[in-house]
Amino acid sequence: MINSILNLYSTTLKVCLVYFMTIFYPTYASPDTQNTAQNWFIVDGFNPATRKQGCYMRSADTAVHIGEDETKVFLLLTGRQLYIVTNSIIDTSYSNSRIVVDRYDAIPVKQYLDKKTAQINRFDPHYLAQFVKGYRATVYMGYWPSWAKTGLQEARFDLIGFTRIYTDYIQCQAKSEILTATGE
Repeated sequence: MINSILNLYSTTLKVCLVYFMTIFYPTYASPDTQNTAQNWFIVDGFNPATRKQGCYMRSADTAVHIGEDETKVFLLLTGRQLYIVTNSIIDTSYSNSRIVVDRYDAIPVKQYLDKKTAQINRFDPHYLAQFVKGYRATVYMGYWPSWAKTGLQEARFDLIGFTRIYTDYIQCQAKSEILTATGE
């Protein structure tokens, strides 16, 4: 019960952070538009990265050209983890795989869950603030098989609508935690 209360408190603080960012930094916050649903959405169901049921936030797919083929890539946010999911095999031989939001410092990709999923282990408030303020996140990652080796490829994700969908996502998570704690 105490863990449920602490989780609810933590969730409330996250929502307050997002509202604070959009109120006091409106020129930096991503503008929400009618096309928000095309960029980001919430899924309450099976999570392909964690392989568990639950509420998570997902970006729209982005196509990346890898040699003669094409692969789809999307971002998936669940709790404090951000995942990069693709339908191609990730080439882990590149040590500089990363996510860059606008002109902020790069967020390094150092961990891989499986051949098609990379993980940002702690998507901390600093990184969240970049996504809230930013306009575009770009993933730089290598994919296999691509012959000849094509180097890091760019997958671009529009952050318009991220803030509003993130707020809804936090509410979805809180509702799930309450239902789990009460046994419903």
